[in-house]
Amino acid sequence: MTDYRYERYLVDDLVRAIPHVFATGSSCVRATEVTSGARVVDVVVAGAVDPVGKMCMDPGFGAAMLRLTQPQLTVLAMVWSRERVTLSTLSRATWTSAGDLLSAYVEPLMSLGLLEETRSRTYRPTSWAEWRPEHVTTIEAKLRDWQDVLSQAVDNRDRSDFSYIAIPEREAFGLGQGQSIEAFARRLGVGVVRVDEQAGSRVSLRPRRRATKPPLGRWILALQMLVGLLSDDGKWTIDEGIRDTFQPAALAV
Repeated sequence: MTDYRYERYLVDDLVRAIPHVFATGSSCVRATEVTSGARVVDVVVAGAVDPVGKMCMDPGFGAAMLRLTQPQLTVLAMVWSRERVTLSTLSRATWTSAGDLLSAYVEPLMSLGLLEETRSRTYRPTSWAEWRPEHVTTIEAKLRDWQDVLSQAVDNRDRSDFSYIAIPEREAFGLGQGQSIEAFARRLGVGVVRVDEQAGSRVSLRPRRRATKPPLGRWILALQMLVGLLSDDGKWTIDEGIRDTFQPAALAV
């Protein structure tokens, strides 16, 4: 079995294994070292069927997305996650006065064609939002320090549908008292991927999907994905022919 010297080697093997570990069928978009708030997530995988198709049909959407500031992106994600929302609801959620919210965020987003007003002070995304990600999955990798990686994975549940840790295949225990990492991860709702270059990688524990609606952080990551693909910055990669096994029916615990 592979004895990893550096974490980046484990991440490289994990990324190469994604098409095989998570089955096949449709497609997904992935990236490594993705900034999300104050943290950097090791790997993000999003189920995505033709994620930029709508943008290609109307190039104006893509140009508009690339002009957004991070705060504007966050407000847009809030509206996208709820499908439609009132100005007063946005004001409460952002701790921003209705006037400031309207002038600094809502009106600029409307002028870019990304939001539209359906009735007085109620807004929804325009047709670009017809595409919605099937899932957003985060993976944190560690060679050791299992408590730290589990803590990161729990935090990632606030920015994804499914949260995994990735560890070397050879590590069976690590948290004391003879208990497997999987036992601890199961209690936290976190999945585990065992990684090995020679023996192959595998999902040893599937995570629980959040029982509540997807968190805002998940929609922000999905928008970051779209912006990254549109800017062609090389960070986000589309894997064709991948249908993940993160689907709800496959993840019942």
